[in-house]
Amino acid sequence: MSVRERLNKFDLRIDSTGDFDFLVDGQFLREIVFDGEDIDEREVTRLRRWGLSSRIAQQEVRRLKGELPGQFFPQRVWLYFCPECFDEGCGGVSVRIQVGADRVVWSDFRHDAPATEGALEEFCDEDVITTVGTLVFDRGEYDAALDRTAKQLRRSLFDRRK
Repeated sequence: MSVRERLNKFDLRIDSTGDFDFLVDGQFLREIVFDGEDIDEREVTRLRRWGLSSRIAQQEVRRLKGELPGQFFPQRVWLYFCPECFDEGCGGVSVRIQVGADRVVWSDFRHDAPATEGALEEFCDEDVITTVGTLVFDRGEYDAALDRTAKQLRRSLFDRRK
């Protein structure tokens, strides 16, 4: 790590929706991304304790860890989805994720609404989210937070079935 590189703190916590959101430097990312907008009307994560299958939540964790490509654009992962259907096809917020040996970099946050799977990665300038810059996380901290959340999601979904 260079002297000038600043690492952001990464975690996941329960937010006002009752489900998990990304915590960056102690602030919910959803609040940063949708700065000034009615947060209750905005997209949500798939890291949900209710309403989605364990398989979907686990796939989302794997995409965030770089183990699976993004559905429409291999290097982009959706962070926030339509709160009604949780589908990328409705659009949402995506980010370019680069996973290295000791760092994870999130950059190029955008509002996306792909036309078709496999479509070219073309976006309009007005789709850029300017409230978030490039974020750099320690890989160990990042993976530990995602693993802890995946375990909590499995437990929540298991408890619900009892």
